[in-house]
Amino acid sequence: MGRFELEFMERTLREGVEDILRRQAEVADARIYGRASPRSRSGELKAALSSRQYTLERLGDGFMASAAYPAHIRFIDMKDRQNYRIYNRQVWGVFYGDTISELRFGFRSWFADKIRGRLAQSSNQPNQP
Repeated sequence: MGRFELEFMERTLREGVEDILRRQAEVADARIYGRASPRSRSGELKAALSSRQYTLERLGDGFMASAAYPAHIRFIDMKDRQNYRIYNRQVWGVFYGDTISELRFGFRSWFADKIRGRLAQSSNQPNQP
């Protein structure tokens, strides 16, 4: 895999992870922290989602993304609990709905835009003797 393909993949995956964390923070604000509840809330989930800290590591020709979540985020998705759809719906919806499609079909337009940008940048620079 070439440098441009890896750069495109990294940018696309980074945008996907940031989109997941943003959507999860929105769900938490609206459905968990936005309503009065008799249960006390520690704020641990909100703090984790608000920080939007994640890592994206290159592993050979692939990547691995990870984010630190409180362990209970998986349990609040369960139907017999609250069914907030904060984890699975966001992770799989973004990756399968948006990110994979962009990885499969978006490289050509991304590469063309990158070349156009570099050509415009080089034509704006004064000629060197």
